[in-house]
Parts: sequence; C-alpha cells; structure tokens
Amino acid sequence: MPDAARDVWHDLRERRLWPLALLLVLAILAVPVLLSQSAAEPPAPDPAAAGAVEQRQATVVTLDEEATGSSATGSALDRFPEGDPFTPPGAIAKAGRGGTSTASAAASGTGTAGAPGGGGGTAPSDGGSGGSAPAPVPPPDVETETVSYRYVADVTLWAGERRRSIRGLDKLDMLPNEAAPALIFMGTTEAGGNAVFLVDATLRAVGEGRCVPSRANCVYVHLGPGSEHTFVDEAGESLRLRVEEIRRVEVRSRGERRRAAASSGAPARRFALPRLVDRVEVTETAVVPAAADGGHRSSDSDGGR
Repeated sequence: MPDAARDVWHDLRERRLWPLALLLVLAILAVPVLLSQSAAEPPAPDPAAAGAVEQRQATVVTLDEEATGSSATGSALDRFPEGDPFTPPGAIAKAGRGGTSTASAAASGTGTAGAPGGGGGTAPSDGGSGGSAPAPVPPPDVETETVSYRYVADVTLWAGERRRSIRGLDKLDMLPNEAAPALIFMGTTEAGGNAVFLVDATLRAVGEGRCVPSRANCVYVHLGPGSEHTFVDEAGESLRLRVEEIRRVEVRSRGERRRAAASSGAPARRFALPRLVDRVEVTETAVVPAAADGGHRSSDSDGGR
C-alpha cells in the first residue's frame, strides 16, 4: 500500500470517519451499475394497445358528395330573393300611410265642421296667425352719470421741533404755509402712486424720495406713502416731510364748494382755482320704464318703505 493511502487510512481511523469513507466508495461503485440498468431497452408494448392505435390511425373520415352538393362553390345566395335593404317592412309602411290619411281626414273634418254654423270654417286660418313672433321690446333708456375724482395726500411736517399733521393736502397747496412757501403740492403720479412736490430752488433735498431731473438739481421730489424727505435752506433750518397716505376723493360741484365755504365762516379768497381733476369715471345705469298701472309701486316695494 502506498504511503499516501496509508496516511489517509490512519487519519480516518483516528477521527472515526472510516464508515463514511466506506459508504462513499460503495456509492462510487454502485452508480455505474445503476446507470447501465436504466439504459437497457424498454419493455415491449402491449399488443392490444398497439392494435387500437393502428386502428385509430387507419380511420379516415370521408364526406358524402351527394349530401354536400355544391360544397365546392360555397353557399348558394341565389336561393334568397333580391330586395332593397333600406325598404321598411310592409306593416310599417301601411301604418305610416294610414296615419297620414287619418291626419288629413281629421284636418279636413275640422275645417268643414263649422260650415253649418255660419263662418265657423275660418277658425283654422285664425289659429295659424297666432304663431307669429311677438313685437320686439324697445331697449331701456340709459342714464349716464359722470363722477370726477382727485387725489389728495395726508402728510406729516416737521419744522424744527414743531410737528404738524395735514389731512387732505390738495393740489397747489403750499408747505409750510402760504406766507413762506418751501414746497408746493403738484398732485400725484398716475393712479395715485407717488405724491409730487415742487421744491424751492434754494433748498437742498436729502431723503428717501426720488428727485427729478436729478438729485443734484432737485426740481420735483416724488414721495410714496411711508417715505420721508428732508429739505435744508441756506440758513441751516430743516423741513422734514413724510407722506402718510394718498387718497382718492370725489370732486364736488362749484355750488357745493360755495355752500361749504359759506357754512365754515372762513373769509373768501380772491383767487379762485380752476377745477383740477385727476380721474373721470363714467357710469351707465339702465332706467327701467314705469309700469302700465300709472307708475304705482308693487306691494313688495311698499312694504320696504
């Protein structure tokens, strides 16, 4: 026995694995034997079953030529009569013709029924004229109302330590007063975005506003709501202006302004300013014509008075 095989055998004995090794050897020897038996020829089939299979294969189905007739030419459509597929059935056609004749008879009977009564036959013609379209209703009158608006500014002015709030600053009003004007309110930009002030040429302007045409040459200053701007004169006195709000108010007529001035008791001014308007709105309201009963109100409107 070679030394390698002897060493393997001793190792298997020491580890008690020699039964497992013996089983492996037997399995190696048995596999070829089992494979050779499975590769043998299969058993012969049953003679009775083989005869049945041959009989099924030999059976051929044949069709009777006399029964099929003209099977080679397909279905015989000439057996059916020719006709228009869109023609309605006879019963429906008769019913339609009968209904038409009945309707015509009823119409003729209605037209002649009033003949003995003297002039009753003209009733159908009168009924036909009742289907004419009604007379068109004239459009309602439209009442136009024109309302003019102007923009005013609510501002706060600081002249040194003195603080003054001015509400409703109108176009061409002067600040701080007419005796010593430093700023003139020129109105607002489009849609009341910013208040525009004309600045005295001797003032130096510094602040959050926008100077036009330039900051070095500030002829006009644009101030939006919440913005402040400071103006300093040659003597070093400052004037601080803040725009609180820009509002749109309705322009009153001249008569209303005269009555308001007379009721306030303030002395009349010599110079009358023209009517200054920033925005004009035209509203059209439909005027409903009075009712046919003389213009009396309905019960609902009387109850709401």
